Amino acid sequence: MKFKSNYIIIPLLTIVVALLGKSNTRACDSWIWYQSLQLPAITPPDWVFPIAWNVIFFCTAVAALIVWNRFDRNGIFWAIIGLFCANATLNVLWTVLFFGNHLIGAALLTAITLEIITIALGALVYKRSLLTALLFAPYIVWCAFAIYLNSMIWYLN
Repeated sequence: MKFKSNYIIIPLLTIVVALLGKSNTRACDSWIWYQSLQLPAITPPDWVFPIAWNVIFFCTAVAALIVWNRFDRNGIFWAIIGLFCANATLNVLWTVLFFGNHLIGAALLTAITLEIITIALGALVYKRSLLTALLFAPYIVWCAFAIYLNSMIWYLN
C-alpha cells in the first residue's frame, strides 16, 4: 500500500485551524470579556464547547480525506476543496471577530455564512458519498445552534 501524504497533511491542517480558533477564545482578555456578557439561558456549560468542536473537526477531517482520496478531480471536486478552505477561514475569522475584536454582529454574519458553506459542502458531496454528507451533520447542527446563541448574545448585549 502506497503512503499518501494527505493522511498527514489534512489532519494537520485541521489541527492548525482548531488551534487558531482556540488561541482566540482562550486569550485572557477575550475570556474575561466573554464571561462578562449576558448569555442566553440555553448557553451550554463551558466544557461542552471543546467536546463539540473536537467531534466537528474530526468529522470534517474524515470528510476531507474521503473527498481527497475518492472523488474525481473535476470542477465539483475543486469547488468542494474551495469550500473546505473557505470554511476553515470563516471558522477562524469568527473567533477573531467574536472573541478577539468583540464584534458580535460581524461574527453573527460570519456564522451565517459559515453555515451556508457547510450546508453547501454537505449538498455537493451527497450524490457522491452519503457517508461524507452525514459527516457534516454535526457541524450543520452546531452552526445553527451557534447562530442562535450568537444572535441572542448580540441582542442581550
